[in-house]
This record gives sequence, C-alpha cells and structure tokens, in this order.
Amino acid sequence: MTSSRIVIAAQSWPPHPQTGDMRRFHNWRAAAAMRQAKRDQEAEHFYWLWVQTQSLGPVFDDDLVIKAGGVPQDMS
Repeated sequence: MTSSRIVIAAQSWPPHPQTGDMRRFHNWRAAAAMRQAKRDQEAEHFYWLWVQTQSLGPVFDDDLVIKAGGVPQDMS
C-alpha cells in the first residue's frame, strides 16, 4: 500500500525536461531558479561597476586616440 502511494506522488511531480526523471527529490526548478538569481546578481554588480566608472569622467583628453595596443597617440 505504501509503495503505491509513492508511485502516485512521483507521477504527479513534473519530470525533468532533459532526462525525464520523475523522482520528487530531484527539484530541477529550484536549482534553475537559484542559477538565474546568481546570474541576475552578477549582472547587477557589473552594471553598478559600469555606473561607477562613468561617473569618473573622461580618462584621456579629446586629442588623444587610443590604439589597439593601448598606446596614446597625439593627433595635434
């Protein structure tokens, strides 16, 4: 009797999208939500860093052009 209840509970649980795993303890939705929250937190942190660097103002003068190698070149 107990084993039939376990099977019914496992069948009511949504399967894993890739593997089709029906086990209830395999909570793939919670794991995916945690990974997405971590990505959102990292994106928010990098946006905060970008805003902080924009508030510093221009690092180089307008008459300096940065080459691909990173060497300033005077254009006057």
